Amino acid sequence: MAADQESQAVDDGKEKDHESQRKANDVTVRSFPWVRAGVIVAAIGVTITLLIGTITACQSQSQEQPGIEGNSGNVVVGDSNIINVQEVVQRASSAAGDDDAKFKQELKTAPGADQAPTGEGPWLFTVVDSGTDGLLARDSNVAAGSPVGHSANRGMIWVDCVATTTFTPTMVTGENNVGPKWAQIRWRHRALPTDRGISDPKVTQIAWMYLGGLAPVGHNGQVKSCGS
Repeated sequence: MAADQESQAVDDGKEKDHESQRKANDVTVRSFPWVRAGVIVAAIGVTITLLIGTITACQSQSQEQPGIEGNSGNVVVGDSNIINVQEVVQRASSAAGDDDAKFKQELKTAPGADQAPTGEGPWLFTVVDSGTDGLLARDSNVAAGSPVGHSANRGMIWVDCVATTTFTPTMVTGENNVGPKWAQIRWRHRALPTDRGISDPKVTQIAWMYLGGLAPVGHNGQVKSCGS
């Protein structure tokens, strides 16, 4: 009888654990519906928030910061012009302040900005129009894909190619809506959507970002199609 009671207590404990896990998962889904959908949910004007919802209440668990460290350097662009991508992004950001429209305009004045990208890639882009939330990286370019971290606004992203799929995030508006086009990027996968990562051209692992949330640096953005 004592053994039966002990066994019942263990089963009751497991059931309580399972119920607690279920409730915690429900809270997560209610708090971050974009996790379930795999896309971003807020859009203000033409600002896409293919992004991360409000992650200020859920601090990034990564100490790795996107941007210039570890993924910058001199890049050869059209007509053999050599630019330092760190300087280009910093100069544009400094001139634009918090205005992303001006930031994108400043990028268009950089050397090579009106020319097709050269070489074999990857080619540099930067995250735009994502405010304080950032842009999600995903493990695929279809609706069923899952987030594998995010980059901060104006983080530097290295792109191998662009794919056209059947999936356009529903909340993308204005000039950021480029249809179902996704950039294949160099990206170390992170465990959670709220984990902030970086794109490193030396990394072989890939992920996907929505093309409408990226702006080219030092070229006109016309990179090759994936599979070509």
